[in-house]
Order: sequence, then structure tokens, then C-alpha cells
Amino acid sequence: MIRGLFQNAVIIQNPRGGKIFSQAIFILRPESACTDRELVEEAQRIIEENTSVRKRRKAYK
Repeated sequence: MIRGLFQNAVIIQNPRGGKIFSQAIFILRPESACTDRELVEEAQRIIEENTSVRKRRKAYK
């Protein structure tokens, strides 16, 4: 538990399709300034890079 600190966070309660997780929490860096789209893209990138789940790219012929 952290006391005496204020941090901006994105907390997703009951993620859609979530059968395992009840929450997802992303704590933002104090110097961060981004759009909603950038926030989502960064979260997706972090999840993909830190799990074994990877998106497969379509093979173009």
C-alpha cells in the first residue's frame, strides 16, 4: 500500500470479456501527456510485449 503519494492512474473495472481479471491498473508517469488513443496504444503495446500472447501478422502474397 502506498501512502502520501498522488498518482494519476487508469483503472479498468471488470474488463470486457474478463474471466480471470477483475481489474487492470495502469499508473501514469507524472510527466506524461497524451491523447486517449495514444494511451490505449501504449497499454496494448505493453501488454503484448510482456505476455506470451502476440498478434499474428497476416502474410501478404
